[in-house]
Amino acid sequence: MAIRIELTFDTRDAVSLAEFWKVALGYEDEPPPAPLVAAGGSVQATFDGHHVVMAGPEGNEFCVAA
Repeated sequence: MAIRIELTFDTRDAVSLAEFWKVALGYEDEPPPAPLVAAGGSVQATFDGHHVVMAGPEGNEFCVAA
């Protein structure tokens, strides 16, 4: 059974902290858009390599973050 955990940290180096917590929590990288694109979504824009603006199959925009 998968458990979803969301954490928010105040940090000066978010990339290093994210890498640490991915290892600590056993998270395996899969780009967030991949399953959504396979399901009919499309990537509209990517910011800082981890914030992604997408559109669903009907064109409604939403954001995901890795």
